[in-house]
Amino acid sequence: MENVSHLKNVHEVIQRTLGLFERYEIHATWAIVGLLAHDSIYELMSQNATTELNYSNKSYSPFPLTKEKYGDFEPEILLGKSEINTILNTNHQELASHTYSHLYALEKGVTVSDFETDCQKMSEIGQQLGLDFNSIVFPRNQLNPTFLAVCKQNGITAFRGNQETYFWNNSPFQKEGLFKKMGRVLDAYFPISTTKSHKIDQLKLVEGVLNVPANRFFRPVSGKNWLEKRKIRRIKAEMKKAAENQTIYHLWWHPHNFAKNLEASLAQLEEILAYAVLLNEKSGFVSLNLSEIVQRAKK
Repeated sequence: MENVSHLKNVHEVIQRTLGLFERYEIHATWAIVGLLAHDSIYELMSQNATTELNYSNKSYSPFPLTKEKYGDFEPEILLGKSEINTILNTNHQELASHTYSHLYALEKGVTVSDFETDCQKMSEIGQQLGLDFNSIVFPRNQLNPTFLAVCKQNGITAFRGNQETYFWNNSPFQKEGLFKKMGRVLDAYFPISTTKSHKIDQLKLVEGVLNVPANRFFRPVSGKNWLEKRKIRRIKAEMKKAAENQTIYHLWWHPHNFAKNLEASLAQLEEILAYAVLLNEKSGFVSLNLSEIVQRAKK
């Protein structure tokens, strides 16, 4: 349980992140896992009592949802409805799908039928929340073009594509070797790669869904000040270049990445957001969520 105890801080992470987004007028997309959107543990368990995902590696599946498997987890870790409602009630924030079951689209055993069922369950969650999901962020950014065709059928208009460097190539778990993983870490601090950046009118459709590639993963605080300074300097340099070239800068992270070092993480985020405002004043650098990018791409 030590590895998940910090997840109890996620509620505060979300509240305070949203506070910063409101202060700096940031338009953001929050991708949610449908399993976290239920009102109670009973509802969560009863609606998934017979659900299965036939991964070859059974550890990838959250199912079966049983007390034996999740009994040690406290309700605030398995339920996120209050956080979801807080996001919905904050200006300029978009809720996107992160799939219902945190489904891995490239892993052996998972089928198109599995994904279609997942999309239907996610649609039901959307109905309960009073919205239609227009964007999707695939878990582990595992992109399957066949699944994107299903997304289009379900009203999805945009997805977060992979950062366009070798270290973030689209691949299943077994092809995520040590070299790629180490490259991702090093690249956050040192310029060992250059990520492509696109203007909105350069974005491409894949199976009818707009690909908005990521530019940078905002890594958790390492605890080493000299590395953290390099990380922020690298992000700000990329932001400046994007502002000057009028291209998109797509920064992403998970709320739980802030949970262990909350104050330091929020301080870094505020520094980045303040810099975004400065770039807006100098170069017209505008904050948009995924659905807003789609609307601009249509013009």
